[in-house]
Amino acid sequence: MNKKVIPVKSRREHKGRDLAELETENEARGFAGAAVLLLCATVELIATIMYEDYRGAFLRIMFCSYNAIFGIVRYIAGKRRGVVSEWGAVWLLYGLVMIYFTVSFLCFLFRDLKAGTI
Repeated sequence: MNKKVIPVKSRREHKGRDLAELETENEARGFAGAAVLLLCATVELIATIMYEDYRGAFLRIMFCSYNAIFGIVRYIAGKRRGVVSEWGAVWLLYGLVMIYFTVSFLCFLFRDLKAGTI
């Protein structure tokens, strides 16, 4: 292969997008997700300090749902790329466990809202 063919094949594989651009976009998404979780944690901490009986359900729901989506998307992205490994199954299992926790925390939240304790 010569130097002119390699970039053409790379763009074709990545649907016309540059590999550096894809890496930058993925890094930005990761940073944005971490920033949102940090912001939610700060808001939860303030609410916990202000209200003595606050249980912090919203942070747990956001944390578990974010990780559930991350694990399942990581599994699906690996399948689409044709990457078959035991880690794909681990990511899928992680995502499913996080979905379970998200649903259970939502049930706790709605129970507390119905009882009027929040």
